[in-house]
Amino acid sequence: MIRLTPRAAGALFALVLAASGCSDSGSADGSDGSAGSSGATGTAACLEKAVECLGNQMVCVERHGATSCEACPEGEFAGDGTACTPIPGQQLSNVFGVLELDPGDEISSLCQSWTVGNTEELWVNGVELLSDGAYHHSNWLFVPDDVYDGPDGAWPCRDRNYSELEAAIAGGVLFAQSTQATKEVQRFPDGVAIRLPPRARIIGGTHLLNTTPDMVTTSLEMNIYTVPKAEVTVPLAPFRLTYSDLAIAPQAETRFTGECDFDEQHQMALGTPLAMDLYWVLPHFHELGSLFRLEVFGGPNDGQEIFQVEGFNAEARGRGFNPPIDMSGANGFRFTCGFTNPRSAEVGWGIGDQEMCVMLGFARSDLLYDANVEADSQQTGTTEGAGQFSGPCRMLAVPAPATE
Repeated sequence: MIRLTPRAAGALFALVLAASGCSDSGSADGSDGSAGSSGATGTAACLEKAVECLGNQMVCVERHGATSCEACPEGEFAGDGTACTPIPGQQLSNVFGVLELDPGDEISSLCQSWTVGNTEELWVNGVELLSDGAYHHSNWLFVPDDVYDGPDGAWPCRDRNYSELEAAIAGGVLFAQSTQATKEVQRFPDGVAIRLPPRARIIGGTHLLNTTPDMVTTSLEMNIYTVPKAEVTVPLAPFRLTYSDLAIAPQAETRFTGECDFDEQHQMALGTPLAMDLYWVLPHFHELGSLFRLEVFGGPNDGQEIFQVEGFNAEARGRGFNPPIDMSGANGFRFTCGFTNPRSAEVGWGIGDQEMCVMLGFARSDLLYDANVEADSQQTGTTEGAGQFSGPCRMLAVPAPATE
């Protein structure tokens, strides 16, 4: 489940109470009773369940007195959790093609590209990623269209020496997919957007995994939703939190916590205290993940919980904040990944049956940050029966690209 901060939960519940929205057996789209964008009527049961559904980017649907959480159709997002809402903006779409995976196949370094062909800048307010399954995870960046040149579609990343870090420096970060999610929408509030420069090429580093005993045929589609520059009041910059020094004890629960001082980096680079408004977070871990928590680190609100995910599922776990989380007065972020390992062997960082602890964020920020606890973890005690580890958070900060 996802737990909201009291402020976010209160704001969301107020929206829920003000909205009419839960789909009933009369069906919002007039057809099969699936969640749709109009004609829905709120019920008390759905109003209570809406927050739970929204944690997986779904809406509450009531049929014959029973409620359930259901994903929205293509081109719509979960809004406040009570009804699917059309994703606003001008839609640009790309289908990346069909791939086949044998039973148990894992492809860890397959790049997929889309040369957008835009002659002018685009301001992206929403991104929608759709797949037929077997996409374990994917990270999407953009670069100038003369970088990593070659035919669009799928290609081995090593063939063009693709590097996520180099791509982020050459262009920027657009989107990341939750683990194994088949539909995910990254949608920002009105007036908030990512700038896609002219002549952009979007590249996804994709990781595919067929967990079934059968051959799988899958495809991938991306839709971006753009708004006029005149409507944009907040350009966004990405940042990343990583705890890569994982040593997850066998047959035990283990937690890893990093405290990352963004304010120190801001002071060093710009000579002023941290100034950041947080609009979006997306955690990433694998099947042993039992917890991801994000808190304010330092300052008068030290320890304030921003976001929490409990347990692993294959649903969309990205979460937006409207209004954004104001980080003024804070040092930065404290983040925790918890794991439950029933195996007889220690689990470390990696793909396959190993684990990860990463979070992508988007914020109004003058700097791009990359923070990682990559070494020197030490056990500091136990927390709720779990072995607690922490280590130094190493920071990299560079100026955010100009938006003019």
